[in-house]
Amino acid sequence: MWNIIIKSQNMSKLILLTSVLFLFGCISNINTFEDNFISIDSLSLDREVLKNIPFTSFHKSIFNNKDIFTFKKDDNIFGYDFELDTTVICFSLNNLDSMTTRDFLFHNIDSIFICSIHKRTSEMFISLMNSNQEITRSWNLTNKSKKIPDTYFYIDSRYSHPMILLKNKLYFQATYRIKPGTVLESNIPIEMILDLSNDSTTQFGDLPPEYKTGKFYGNHQYEYSRTINDKSQFVFSYPITDKLYIYSLNGELIKVVKCKSLYIDTIEPLSKKDYFELSAKMDAYVYKAQYNEIIYDNFNDRYIRLVAHNLNKYNKDGSLNKWYNRRWSLILLDNNLTQINEFLLPENKFSNHIIFTTKGLMMRSIEPDNLYKCYTFKLIQYV
Repeated sequence: MWNIIIKSQNMSKLILLTSVLFLFGCISNINTFEDNFISIDSLSLDREVLKNIPFTSFHKSIFNNKDIFTFKKDDNIFGYDFELDTTVICFSLNNLDSMTTRDFLFHNIDSIFICSIHKRTSEMFISLMNSNQEITRSWNLTNKSKKIPDTYFYIDSRYSHPMILLKNKLYFQATYRIKPGTVLESNIPIEMILDLSNDSTTQFGDLPPEYKTGKFYGNHQYEYSRTINDKSQFVFSYPITDKLYIYSLNGELIKVVKCKSLYIDTIEPLSKKDYFELSAKMDAYVYKAQYNEIIYDNFNDRYIRLVAHNLNKYNKDGSLNKWYNRRWSLILLDNNLTQINEFLLPENKFSNHIIFTTKGLMMRSIEPDNLYKCYTFKLIQYV
């Protein structure tokens, strides 16, 4: 009997030792971005029309099978062709001087959707404008938003979260303003649909359970990312959950997929004390781990999810840590949203934003000597 107990104890120790070795083996064999991706191209943003445009402000459109980068600057919306090194599209917003433009989407090379807020009345509009600055159609979203009981929404589009037009429906980001005293946080990000065939607006899908608890995680809670695949399905990524939510074009939930980073354990909400502190909310945005963009690579039928890691607010010498010292990684998923791998990006080299082009995966440098340079990479197995 004692032999059995001794053997059992030895076996337990062996299992424990094996588990520890396996764990440390996994951690030491980190999959790095440099070992799995190869740089195939670079381009300079050091042109007058492109200066001072944040990389997150670039939309990428494809006209005539070419990548055209679109962005707003001053009172114009430009489309830039890097191969020709020239502006190929320009829409003036001079006729909209009473409006504050929040987002835009090229309908075609001769017309554009503009999402804006009236400076005097604060009413929100989506307008369709042609290249002659003529408004051919306009939708007052403030009037339409009253159809949502006990709430109203306002446009909160960001340049990294552009509108999408599919089958005569326009999809855009909005935000709930909830009545005080409800369990929900007062500002909740939602997706909206504007049906161009009947001018109606509806909410797309539902909020993740994490948003219905009344807990608050910081300013990044107001953001989310979504992409659309070749099956005409939307995939949503929220910063405070490792889950991905897959919806049909009508906003019907198809499935929920787990997509957990190796570098995030849990995402803790702010304490009640910090809930009302702006500095605590901003610290959560800059220093706490969170899930960032979800991007579909339609050229290779795969996804990438960006992950921002925890960052210590202070260095060992007591100085304030800089945001660009935050590490981040890329989770690679196949076309069924099954995790394939996760790649740790190099420190202090790239901004945490990615654009897929016809050539590959584009990122902008944050190195002081290469601030105006973008690099395009390809996964080595696809080269």
